[in-house]
Amino acid sequence: MRATELFATATRERRLEISHDVHLGAFGAVGLILLLITKVVLVAGASGSAPILLAPILGRWALVYAAAYPTARSEGMAVMFRTGLTRGVILAATVIAALISGIFGGFGVSTFAATVITTTVVSQFAMNRLGGLTGDVYGMICESVELSVLLVGNITI
Repeated sequence: MRATELFATATRERRLEISHDVHLGAFGAVGLILLLITKVVLVAGASGSAPILLAPILGRWALVYAAAYPTARSEGMAVMFRTGLTRGVILAATVIAALISGIFGGFGVSTFAATVITTTVVSQFAMNRLGGLTGDVYGMICESVELSVLLVGNITI
């Protein structure tokens, strides 16, 4: 996850240039450290296995859901990811994610809802700032959803 270009005070074109830079800047390093510390604390504080099991599942499903949004470029990782994602594949992935979430009862339903909300908010933010999603944004979505599932797991269980 290195979507610091979303927060840059620059033009859309400059933000897209920033996303091509392979170097991790100070903001990216601080964000990564805070993310890792927060995830460790939330995993350690989980009172059951449900959040730990659902976080990666819903984090990956969120990428499929986010594929409904346009990409910011005509090439790159986001475009490669979306290749082959037909409506049938998206529907099958959604049904599987919903069924797995449903196994965990109210917690599963609440985390599924948190996943949809988190993915929608991050995707809309990327649409406003970049005009579409990039591979970095997909990474940010996955990490944000995992974090939200773990957070809900520490609040509700």
